[in-house]
Amino acid sequence: MLVYGALASALQGVAFGFLPYTKDLETFIIVSYCLRLLAEAADVAVYVAVLAMVIAVFPESVASKMAICETFLGVGLCLGLRQIEVFAI
Repeated sequence: MLVYGALASALQGVAFGFLPYTKDLETFIIVSYCLRLLAEAADVAVYVAVLAMVIAVFPESVASKMAICETFLGVGLCLGLRQIEVFAI
């Protein structure tokens, strides 16, 4: 799942880069929503795979590790890419 999620995320990122070259507004909106749906499906696949790996590595404290993973997923989704770009500069 991790590899498929990462691959799907990479493919939607590349496809999103070509989105401004669409001809009309209707196609742009439809393709945008489809790419966003693919991005979220890829994020879920990666999250499920990472959560399974964390639980396999730390079997003695599953609940606390799931809570930590869910917390950081929420923080990452709230911050988004804009705030992360500030730290990259």
